[in-house]
Amino acid sequence: MKKVVITLCLICCFGSASLLKASISPLTAEGPRIETQGRASESGGIPRILLASAFGSYRSIFAGSRILVPIIGKDGWVTSVNVQNVGNVPTSVVIDLYAASNGRCPPQNEGIVKTECHGPLGLGISCTFSLKDEDGAQSAIVYAVVPGTEDVACGGDGSRQPGEPLAVTVQRTQTTPGVYEDYRSSSYTGISDQMLGELDLATGTYQYYVPYVFEDAGGYGWDTAIWIQNAGGQCTSIEVWYQEAGDCEEWKMVQITSLAPGESVKAPPPPWAGIGSAWIQSSQPLGIIADATDAARATMLSFRGVPANSYGVASLTNYAPLIYREINGWDSGIEVQNLSSITKALVRVQFMDNNGGIITTVEDQICPRGCQTFYLPAINNLPGLNVGAAKIESLVWWDPANPPAELPFILSVVNLTNFDTGQFISYNALPAQEAEGMTIVALPCLTKFKQEPYNPLGTTWTSAIAIQNLNPNPGQTSVRIDIYDQDKLFRSTYQYLRPLQVSYIDLSNIGDIPPDFSGSAIMSVEESNQSGVPSIGVVLVDRAFGYPSGDLTGAYEGLPIIGVPSHEFKIYLPVVTKNRSNSGLSELK
Repeated sequence: MKKVVITLCLICCFGSASLLKASISPLTAEGPRIETQGRASESGGIPRILLASAFGSYRSIFAGSRILVPIIGKDGWVTSVNVQNVGNVPTSVVIDLYAASNGRCPPQNEGIVKTECHGPLGLGISCTFSLKDEDGAQSAIVYAVVPGTEDVACGGDGSRQPGEPLAVTVQRTQTTPGVYEDYRSSSYTGISDQMLGELDLATGTYQYYVPYVFEDAGGYGWDTAIWIQNAGGQCTSIEVWYQEAGDCEEWKMVQITSLAPGESVKAPPPPWAGIGSAWIQSSQPLGIIADATDAARATMLSFRGVPANSYGVASLTNYAPLIYREINGWDSGIEVQNLSSITKALVRVQFMDNNGGIITTVEDQICPRGCQTFYLPAINNLPGLNVGAAKIESLVWWDPANPPAELPFILSVVNLTNFDTGQFISYNALPAQEAEGMTIVALPCLTKFKQEPYNPLGTTWTSAIAIQNLNPNPGQTSVRIDIYDQDKLFRSTYQYLRPLQVSYIDLSNIGDIPPDFSGSAIMSVEESNQSGVPSIGVVLVDRAFGYPSGDLTGAYEGLPIIGVPSHEFKIYLPVVTKNRSNSGLSELK
C-alpha cells in the first residue's frame, strides 16, 4: 500500500531548518491541499494542512445519490428507511418500492409497485419513510434529486436530476408477532453505488462475500437468510457458493435463474447443516443483506455482504469500535472471512478495554474463502468500563516447506449477544480503508425515549453512540457532534479522546435532548495533537425499553461521508527546540 509523504519545512527558534514529515494513508491524485501563510512564526506555526480536504473528502463509499435497500420487512413488519442529506445544498428524495421477485425478467416481472417522495432536506437533516405490509414491497431504491425534478406526481418535472449525496440506514421491526415469533428488530446500512464493487475482468462477473452462514446451527437452530437485490440494468442469473467452516476443499453451489433489476430474492439455503460462509457471483452488480435468526424467531442479526474487489471494503486490518465486555450476560464474537481463493489466512484479533488496553489476543488460521469465529473469553474482575473495542489483522505466515504467503484480505462482522436477556446486535467491522483517516461520520437516525405507534404500549427507543479514537499515538483528539432535529441543527457538543479510547454516549443521559426525540447527527474531528492520521470509528446502538418479550435492538456502523463541516479542522504539533521538547502545543496555521 502506497503512502503519501508530506514534507514541511519548519524554521526552529535556533535559526536552522528542520523537516517534519506527515505520513498519510492513500489519497486521491490531488492529495491534501496545503496553504502556506508566509514564514513560520517564532511560536512554531507551520503550513496548515486542511484536513477536510486531506481526509474528509477523498473517499466515501457509503454515501451517494442512489442507495439500495435489499430487504423490506413483510407480514407484520414495519420498515423505517432513514435518509440523511450529507451534501452541501438541500436535496429532495424519491424512493421506488419493488415487488418481490417472481423469478421472471422484464416485462413479465412486477417491478415498481409504488413511489414516494420527500421535499428538500437541509444539510445534516434526515427524513424517514415508514413502510408497511400494505405497500407490497420487498426492496427499494432511494434517489437524491434536485428540488423541482421529482416525479410529476410529487410536484416536480419528472426528470430526476441527481441531487446531493445521501446516507441511509434501515430498521425493520416486527410489530405483530406470529404464533412462533416474537417482537424483534434489526438495522443495516443502505448500499450505495460505490459499495457495489467492480466487474472482475477475468470472469466477467461481480463477486461478493457473506462471512458467516447458519443452517440449523449453534444449538439454537440458527438460520441465515441471504437477500440479494439486482442493482444493475439487466436481468441476471446468480450463483451462490457455500463452504462449511473447517472444510478447505469442498464448495456447494446453488443457483438463482433470473432476477430483474431493482427486485430482490432470498437465496436458497446451503445443502449442509452447521456454520459456514458464502461466495456469490453475477453478471450484474448486487446489493446483499444477510439476516441470521434463531429457531424461535425471537431475535435477528443483520449485516451487509461485501464485494470482493472494491477499494475500501477489504483490507488487511479491520476495526470494531464497540464490544460489550463480561457484564450481565453479554458476549462478543467476531466472524472473520478470508477473501483469498487460494491462500490460508492467519488472523489475529485483539480485544481491548475502553482505554485501548489489550484484554486478550486470539489467533487462528482460516481456509481460503472460509470463515472463523473469534470470541472474547470470560475474564472476570477486569478494570475499566463495560465497553471496549477490537482490532482484527491478517498476518504474515509461513512454514518450512513454503515461502511467506501473500497476505489475504479479510472481512469481519461483529456480533454482540446476550442469551440471558435475548438481545442480539450485529454490525460490519470497519476495514482500514474506511477507518484510517475517517474524520467525518454520518448517523442518519438517533432517538431518545422515542415512542412508535406500532410498538407495544409503553415501549420507547433510545440510542447510544460508541466513538473510538483509532490513532494509537500519544496525545488527544477532539470530536465535534452536531445533532439535528427534523428541521435544524439542535445542539453541538464535544468529546475528547485519548489514544484508542472508546467513549460511550447514552442519549438518555443528555438532559437538554427532549423525550420523544428523533433526529440525526454528523460527527467530525475538530482538532488533534496526535501525530499520524486523525481517525475515528463510530457505532450506533438503538435499544427499546418497556416491551414484554423479544429483542427490540439494532446497531449500525457510522457512515463516512464526503464534505467539509461548518467548522475548520486543526492539527497541533509539539514545538521542537534544541536539546529539548516543549510540551506546549502549536497550531498548524
